[in-house]
Amino acid sequence: MFYEAGTEKSGTPLFLLHGGGLDSARLSYGSILPILGEKFHVIAPDLPGYGGTDKPDVPYTMEWYQEFLDGFIQTLGYDEINLGGLSLGGGIALGYSLKHPQKVKKLVLIAPYGLSNKIPYSRLTHWLLKHPRMYDGFNRLMLSNRTFLKASLKMLFLNSDALTDELVAEIMEAARQKDNSLAWKAFQLSKVINQKLKTCYLNQLHQLSMPVLLLTGKKDSLVPSRDVERASRLIPRSKLVELEECGHWIPRDKSSEFLRALENFF
Repeated sequence: MFYEAGTEKSGTPLFLLHGGGLDSARLSYGSILPILGEKFHVIAPDLPGYGGTDKPDVPYTMEWYQEFLDGFIQTLGYDEINLGGLSLGGGIALGYSLKHPQKVKKLVLIAPYGLSNKIPYSRLTHWLLKHPRMYDGFNRLMLSNRTFLKASLKMLFLNSDALTDELVAEIMEAARQKDNSLAWKAFQLSKVINQKLKTCYLNQLHQLSMPVLLLTGKKDSLVPSRDVERASRLIPRSKLVELEECGHWIPRDKSSEFLRALENFF
């Protein structure tokens, strides 16, 4: 399943990938998709295991998602695209661009996974992954209680106006779907080893040949802005946009600034 806007626009389409957890294309980009469509031809897919897609029995690894993305692009008939991604989607976009540089005209990395081998809340995450029943119970508690959910969302963004009742209800609805955490848990199990992340692209960033826009929230607790700043110094043709009073979920937290950064970059 994918969302599309601005189909009448000519030129290279912009593919936008969402993050992990309970995210989806609609949750990250749905509120701004009509505005994006005024400037770009945008295609925002639900990654397999998320949103409106099926929950197949597949590896859900970074490499598997990159293969999925390549097949998806080929199915739609594009030889070259602009590519962007948030968090998990940013890691997929980054790895794909390193592997297929000839297919990515411009790259947008939004608080992306893959810039460090450190994980936030490493001890808690590692412990929960080692105890599946506690992991599932913790998720159920967090996602079934509106108060707990709102508290956890405040870790993702700072703009209280963006934390609407409609957004909370939409996330709770996503949480009620069967196997809602299957893909994210499988991905974490494939990447978290001894409280560290197995995939880190830091030593390959100099190989990126296309123009790259990096966006970071100065108060991001999941992908620290210092990691994104360091990456910008290693990428030859990079542009760094740092957003004050902004957390991890940039398209939601600072949607106007996010849109402005995209427009300026393209």
